[in-house]
Amino acid sequence: MPPWAPRRPHVVEAPGVARRGSGRRLALSSHGGYWVTSLAAWVGVDSRGPASLYIATDSRISWGNTHSWDSARKTFACHESPDIFGYVGYVFFPALFLPTVIEILSLEEARENNSVTTRQEYLRSIIEHVWSSFPPKERYDLSIVHATRVGEGVRCEFGFQILKLDAKSGTVESERIEIPTSSSHLTFLGSGEGHLKSASAKWAESDSGGTSRAQFSSFCDALKERKDRRSGGAPQLVALHRKNPGITLGVSWDEGFYINGMAIQEGVSVQGISWMNRLFERVGVEHKRLPGAQVHADRR
Repeated sequence: MPPWAPRRPHVVEAPGVARRGSGRRLALSSHGGYWVTSLAAWVGVDSRGPASLYIATDSRISWGNTHSWDSARKTFACHESPDIFGYVGYVFFPALFLPTVIEILSLEEARENNSVTTRQEYLRSIIEHVWSSFPPKERYDLSIVHATRVGEGVRCEFGFQILKLDAKSGTVESERIEIPTSSSHLTFLGSGEGHLKSASAKWAESDSGGTSRAQFSSFCDALKERKDRRSGGAPQLVALHRKNPGITLGVSWDEGFYINGMAIQEGVSVQGISWMNRLFERVGVEHKRLPGAQVHADRR
């Protein structure tokens, strides 16, 4: 085996009892579940209807119970089309393939999908085509979440689906989530799912309950509590609004600036991107709220 070859067990987002392509269940660690990481998705709704969709994740991947890394990218935004993604489960496949999906969606053919259902099926078929050709013995179950939009402005239509990639069959199943008429979560996934739900419930009872910002603040609080050892690092955040393609948002976290889980080194410009703090306020280079930015209260 060459020195650069990956050693088993594979990275499976802090692997638990992961199902490989043979259908055999592999005990990769003592952790009791496979859906590991922390992922939340939610919709923001204003007086005119759904206005935005967000996907947030943590930044940690683990190798069994021995070591972990807190700078793993888990969210993706298409900067030329209205699509954003996140994933939970097996790391290797989505980390390599989602950047290619983004390139495909930037093509004119993809833009011609003029309904949410057509666009969702178009993406599902692309992923299934590649997933089915992935070596069966190297496949592990995972899920990819995908938010999209057709049209622009108040008349636009948003869509959200969870794509479940099955290791044994090599197929991809789409679970399409109905977009609610009020600001609310769409899904919680991963080993931190229970902690995310608990934090979200606390914020729902606050003065900020029922708002998009409460969803992000509750996600940050769940990470800060560190109750799930499989989740860690800085939050990652991507967004889709009524107009324009998907966007990547930076996060002000623990006195640092992070984008896609990676800390921005001192001296590197942080201009040209929107930075959000734990309260979902827009902040500047000194982590202070920008002049004119909306003020958001903490949970009381």
